[in-house]
Amino acid sequence: MENRDELEAWTGLSLAYHHVSDKLDDVLRRRHELCISWFEVLTPLARQLEGMRVSDLSAQVTLSQPRVSRILHSLEARGLVNRVATPGDARGTEVHMTPEGRDLYAEARRSSEEVMQKTLLAWLESGESRVLRDLGTKLAGEQGLGAKGGANGRS
Repeated sequence: MENRDELEAWTGLSLAYHHVSDKLDDVLRRRHELCISWFEVLTPLARQLEGMRVSDLSAQVTLSQPRVSRILHSLEARGLVNRVATPGDARGTEVHMTPEGRDLYAEARRSSEEVMQKTLLAWLESGESRVLRDLGTKLAGEQGLGAKGGANGRS
């Protein structure tokens, strides 16, 4: 990085991300027996009324497809999701959130919003959350995240 402002921007972004994600992971584990990775996998499923192909789900999170598959196995063992063969595609699998999964996700989502409010949003001035959202959307879009989140190799 060429100048101090860029280095400070990166450092601040990194520290804020880790602070918020550590707090969120702690709260999700204590209140809901979910880790942050499980919550990340449940989030796109919660937006779907129908099932979702595992490959499509993997593309919407920042985890590798093998990691998503392991998480789905654990979520299924807890009765939060179920996996079924994709109609008309013998190799495809769809994931459906169970009613128990939707209930738990709704509770966890409220906890997530509380953590975001206390650890991030409360520190921002009027209009800054909109700027932060716009920057996040821009950066994610330019990096291909969200459309191909698993491509970054994170596990």
